[in-house]
Amino acid sequence: MRLWSVSVDRMVDETGRPARFELQWRADRVKALMRRRKIADRSDLAKLMGVARGTVYRAFRPDWSGRATAVVLAQLAGLMRVRPDSVVEVVESSD
Repeated sequence: MRLWSVSVDRMVDETGRPARFELQWRADRVKALMRRRKIADRSDLAKLMGVARGTVYRAFRPDWSGRATAVVLAQLAGLMRVRPDSVVEVVESSD
């Protein structure tokens, strides 16, 4: 298992504040998963997950990219029986 390693220069931004990270969907993997499960769009996914469409629409763009939330990630991984790290990656936040 590979552990995270962050170089010291990436631990703080140019103002000296700690670097910020977020979870992003791996759009290619999510798209392949949706295709295998015959889920056509975000509306279909919301129905399957039992959450409001707005929840899924905020988490995913039409191409299945976007910022992952813990709630949507947990629900997706649980229902689809996939490891969470197979559908998300940690990236430095653009905010």
